[in-house]
Amino acid sequence: MIDCLMEEETPKFKVNDNVFVKNIGWVRITNSYWDSLANEYIYEAIGFNGEREYDSINQSNIECQMQPESENPHTGGN
Repeated sequence: MIDCLMEEETPKFKVNDNVFVKNIGWVRITNSYWDSLANEYIYEAIGFNGEREYDSINQSNIECQMQPESENPHTGGN
């Protein structure tokens, strides 16, 4: 039998990262797990206002990550 499943990768995002998701908007990651059938990480998240929980966000649908204030050139970390 040929094994077609990809090896688990390192997740691009971690718990408490704020990310922008296609068709959803900004959310905060609360958990992640490797989906061997999709060959990518799946994330659980909550909306910024706590108004909604999301339990299956594909890593490929995440467009960008919000920088912490200390790394944001517009705020200078102040």
